[in-house]
Amino acid sequence: MKDLNENYLIDSQLLTNKNKGYILTGAVEDLKVSEHFAFEERIFFIVKFLLDVEDWITYEEIVAAIQTPLVLHGGSSSGDENLKRCGLEGISKMNIFSDLINAAQEGISKEKLVNYLELKKVVSHSMKSCLRHYYKVFST
Repeated sequence: MKDLNENYLIDSQLLTNKNKGYILTGAVEDLKVSEHFAFEERIFFIVKFLLDVEDWITYEEIVAAIQTPLVLHGGSSSGDENLKRCGLEGISKMNIFSDLINAAQEGISKEKLVNYLELKKVVSHSMKSCLRHYYKVFST
């Protein structure tokens, strides 16, 4: 996306409204062919679609129009309600690795661990507990 912003988008601005959705303004210059063209082509299609929309658009409408799974990067600490909403609105994958690592660190800090096996057990339990929480959030 950084490459897209630096090389293809002109005067772009993403407007958000909690009740209405999103509008992307600006224009797109020539798309260059590169080793990452397949990825860039998908991103280009999404951005082009957003630029062509003249009114507010929701995640559901984006997902229906582009038929490409969307990923939320940096989902950790976004809040349960925000993550649940993203799941309901069509985000296919949410990255929560930082929350898993933080849960493991918190578990470790609560215990006086003597050996590796105890450490491994606490880390495993803490991460499983965090995952169970997210299973409930996502109703899976």
